[in-house]
Amino acid sequence: MRTASRASPKSIAAPAPRAVTVFPSVTLPCHLSLFHSVDPSRHGTTGNVYAPQVRPINGLCEVIRKNNKKSAFFYNWEELRDLTRPGSLKFSYYCDESAYEYGKSNEMLSDAAIDYLLHNDIDFTFIYLGEVDN
Repeated sequence: MRTASRASPKSIAAPAPRAVTVFPSVTLPCHLSLFHSVDPSRHGTTGNVYAPQVRPINGLCEVIRKNNKKSAFFYNWEELRDLTRPGSLKFSYYCDESAYEYGKSNEMLSDAAIDYLLHNDIDFTFIYLGEVDN
């Protein structure tokens, strides 16, 4: 596995010591709440199957795009594709974790993210390494 040599994560990270998750703490509703700044009662997804929003609201990546900034997604759990709407991402990379032996898709994602981020100017990056949870 390769490592990036750009800025230190501590120099560009934004800590959130008082952040709390939504309940129940199920992956997709939690991520939707994080990306849209509303709880599941507003975005409508309460389990790991996406429910289209009745009254859609702009999420983090839509706001980033509206402000002429660029975001990239790297993920290996397909349900996360619904965190953003079409046209809001500059780049997206999906790797089906079930198609590879344990750990391989995380490694592939990491390598793809490092390569892309070293060669492209991106303002926000989301990386989801799903096999850590298994």
